[in-house]
Amino acid sequence: SQLFTATSRQLHGFMGNYTFGSGNSGLQLTAMYADNIRPFKRDTIVPDGTSGYYFLSEPLVLAGSEEIYIAVEELNRPGTVVERVALSRGADYRIDYDRGAILFTQPVTITDANPFGRTLVRRIVASYQVEGEETGGELFGGRAQYNFSYDIDSPSWIGASVITEDNNNTDFTLYGVDALFSLGDYGQLIAEYAQSSLDGANTGFNSGDGSAYRIEARGEFTDNISALAYLRGADSEFSNNATTSFRPGQTRWGAEVSALVGKNTLLDFSYDQEENR
Repeated sequence: SQLFTATSRQLHGFMGNYTFGSGNSGLQLTAMYADNIRPFKRDTIVPDGTSGYYFLSEPLVLAGSEEIYIAVEELNRPGTVVERVALSRGADYRIDYDRGAILFTQPVTITDANPFGRTLVRRIVASYQVEGEETGGELFGGRAQYNFSYDIDSPSWIGASVITEDNNNTDFTLYGVDALFSLGDYGQLIAEYAQSSLDGANTGFNSGDGSAYRIEARGEFTDNISALAYLRGADSEFSNNATTSFRPGQTRWGAEVSALVGKNTLLDFSYDQEENR
């Protein structure tokens, strides 16, 4: 249920988790602290069909701080991420920390052309801390989540998160609430609201205060018919460079119905509306 309020970073510090209650429900508290953090960067690189080298925007990378993903989006639909694959150093890529250069073990293709479906494009997404920059920044984070059900097949919860970072010349705060409700075996409802505040230069986002939200509902009417409806949007000033790719200043809504009408026949009906500011 966390997209706009999610944080995925390699940090050095403390993280703790404690759960109250027993049985099928309970309150879960999480806290984290990191010090001596360096400036945090996020790069999006268009692959060229080879294994590399691909160069980051900063030549000096703090060893072990990187997170590398392959994000798959719809062609001409920036921010529509249909798949996000995390890569492992050694197995999937090698990195020269002194040059900010990445070499993949396999070529990274640009597009995935499906004559019977959507044309997809791949992006290399890298987030990392910059070596050699001034240290001393601090990051605090916390989350409270009440779980109505721990059932793996039909979980339900509501949670609130906050992260605040003082990184030399950059001050960043992110907080929000999110919820996931399982409707038995028939569907799922996701809701999220986030607010960010960014003050600093060279962040990759617009400085200022911004908000983002999303609502998604999925359901199965029968074994052969399923539906999806969604609404999501983000202000131009909303920022979070440690989560899944999204497009600031974009609002989208739509619905989709899939029906299995035969053993080898599936019909899809969809409508999407997009506004970019």
